[in-house]
Amino acid sequence: MKKIIIVCGLAVLAFTAGILLRSPAPRGKDDGLSCPDRILCDVQTNSTCTSLFGTFAMELQNPAGEDLREIVLRAYPNAEQPGSLTFSGMTANGKSVLPYFDEDSSVLRIQTSWGTQEMMTITGSFQLSPVGSSFRDGLLAMDFLPMPARYSENAWQTGELMCGPDSWVPYDLTMKITVPDQYAAAGNGTLTGETRENGKTTYTYHQGAARDISLAVWQGRIYQKEDHGVLITASDEKDIKATREALARLRKTGFSYPFSGICILSGVAETDGKVLSGLALTDGAEGEALVEELSRLLLQQIFGVLIGTDSENPWLSVSVASGAELLCYGKTKGTYALESRYRTNVEPATRLTHPRGVTIGAPLSVFADADEVAIVLRDAGGAMILGMSEAAGEAAFVEALNAYAEENAGRKASMEAFLSSLWKATGSRWDGYLKDWLEMQF
Repeated sequence: MKKIIIVCGLAVLAFTAGILLRSPAPRGKDDGLSCPDRILCDVQTNSTCTSLFGTFAMELQNPAGEDLREIVLRAYPNAEQPGSLTFSGMTANGKSVLPYFDEDSSVLRIQTSWGTQEMMTITGSFQLSPVGSSFRDGLLAMDFLPMPARYSENAWQTGELMCGPDSWVPYDLTMKITVPDQYAAAGNGTLTGETRENGKTTYTYHQGAARDISLAVWQGRIYQKEDHGVLITASDEKDIKATREALARLRKTGFSYPFSGICILSGVAETDGKVLSGLALTDGAEGEALVEELSRLLLQQIFGVLIGTDSENPWLSVSVASGAELLCYGKTKGTYALESRYRTNVEPATRLTHPRGVTIGAPLSVFADADEVAIVLRDAGGAMILGMSEAAGEAAFVEALNAYAEENAGRKASMEAFLSSLWKATGSRWDGYLKDWLEMQF
């Protein structure tokens, strides 16, 4: 039998909306960030784990400072393949509603009154026939994130695809995933429950500040280990050891992983891995390279999930996490090892040029592929951040990054907030330094 792996963001689902919304979510250290919006999902697979179906409940606060007459959801799978995600039996605050799609079938509109500051509960059923690429003789599908559209300038913004950690709003997420016993499942954050009945296993995951709703299903088993209050769930045993080493490097440098759990999927991503909420996808690296990659991905949970990624300024997530990882490496391996790694793997990126030219400060859409992101944002951007640490002093710089994370948890990444934290901790202005680096063409 072929191995099936599905990674997808979903519109949000719950088995019995009324019961789930009344039941308290499991509490972990990640609940220090209060998220008024809650999402509860109950997801099941067919017998071969090639499609998903289930129910959902969304408890949302009116995002506008005015009464609204409709709610707009983004059914992201339909942006890839129209009609792949369908809904039925939907209600808004207990009343039946008939949602309809725009010509753009990723835009789902629900006509209902929504008062200022009012909480709205949306429930329903869904079915998803995923699309994706071949992977390990299986199926890989990513960034399926049907979630509320962003509301700004007195309108729902339907022309943007805010996928993954780029989502504007964090959610308190509880998700149940039911699969045949021969399969395992991973979701966002912390595995809080596992039950078996009638040849099926149900896994329950919780993430207190999720910006995406993602899961993975594969034929095999899961591996787990708790480390200093963080529950590590992985699809490969080697990832447990590497994640524990990465967490140790963060602690030694002065960084604290912000959530109570992390799921690691081995060898799923392209170059340099991929970050989702409480979920890290590695590129198949081994040994020390895997520890370095996981350290960076864990730091992106701070600077790209706890603080949401801004696709217009991705360096605030990728480059900051990369520079912080270099600090962690030096703190663990020593100054000589850091200097050697910098000369060999990092510094050359500051001298490379690309035919069209790209800058560290460019929007994510400008980069050609994952390799270019790795060279410019990870390596050249990491050199930029490391240079700031050397100039300010490591202790003051780590203090600045921690203050930036604490003061901006739940918000989007912001250049102004980043500079403010640097000024308070170091007493220096960094506008000119950053301008030179961010506008330098590579």
